[in-house]
Amino acid sequence: QRFSDQMQVVLGKVGPDEYQARRIPFYLPAQELNKLGKESKIALYDEVFGYLLDVPYVWANPGHSTSIPYDTMQTGKDFASELRKLGFTHLYLNLQAKSPQDAQSILQAMGGQGFPDGERERMFNNWEIKYNVLIPEAVVSGDLEIVQVFGRQESPRALLLKLKYGPTRGAWHRPGPYERRESPE
Repeated sequence: QRFSDQMQVVLGKVGPDEYQARRIPFYLPAQELNKLGKESKIALYDEVFGYLLDVPYVWANPGHSTSIPYDTMQTGKDFASELRKLGFTHLYLNLQAKSPQDAQSILQAMGGQGFPDGERERMFNNWEIKYNVLIPEAVVSGDLEIVQVFGRQESPRALLLKLKYGPTRGAWHRPGPYERRESPE
């Protein structure tokens, strides 16, 4: 089957982009993330196809990256603050890599409904998946905002989130590509 799919590309019946979009779930989201530009820096969660990106990125899952100090973070605000210090502008969260139950819990918490009983503690106390609590808490606190949903709105495959740098124009402020840059008066 795979050989015949590849032959379709060789014979010109299917374009390379269409072939990759069919075979790699991250291919189309990567095209959107590349539009953010080189001034962005993306934290990838549960996504290993970062090589498709032309923008700076980090595999941000604990165990892949030691630059993000998950062990000291207690809240979504702590999480966002650390990401700001490291210069991140966006996060990409692959929900397909999670169980349907965990994905639903994360989306529910992002919507301000909190986690189901015991779920927050289960995730938060496991250093490998603690970010599944910190990301929704950062959304609820207003430090992260969902800017794009990949897949169906009611059951997304992945989310692109923007790290908000706040209304103050302090030293830590770094406008992202979605943010209106103010012109001098």
